[in-house]
Amino acid sequence: MNNDGFQNYQQRLTQLFTSLSNSHYGSSKSVKLPFYGGFLELRLEFNSGLINVTEVSAKVLDIDVTPRVKKGYTDTIQLSRYVHAELVRLSEEGQSAEAQLMSNIFGSVSVRSAQV
Repeated sequence: MNNDGFQNYQQRLTQLFTSLSNSHYGSSKSVKLPFYGGFLELRLEFNSGLINVTEVSAKVLDIDVTPRVKKGYTDTIQLSRYVHAELVRLSEEGQSAEAQLMSNIFGSVSVRSAQV
C-alpha cells in the first residue's frame, strides 16, 4: 500500500471511531474489522470523551491469534493508528498462512507431463 493509501485508510478508521464515539456515547459496541484471511474484533466503551478498548481478539484463517492492540483508554486518532498497523500485520500473516497452506496442499502433488 502506498503512502496515500495508508493515510486514506487510517483517516477512514479515525472517521469510523469518531462516528461510533458520537453515536454510542455512554454505551459499548463490538466492531469486527476484516482483513485478508480473517478479522479483528474490538469491544469498545465510549465515555469520558475517550474510547476504552475492553476486549481484543483476532482470527486468521479461523485460528485464534493474539492481536497487538492495547487495551485501555485512548482517543480516536491513536486507536486508528494501532488498529491500522495491526490490520496490516494480520493481513500479511493471513497471506503467509494461506501461501503455506497452498504449498502444503499443492507441494505434495506431482504433475506429470503428458506424452504424445
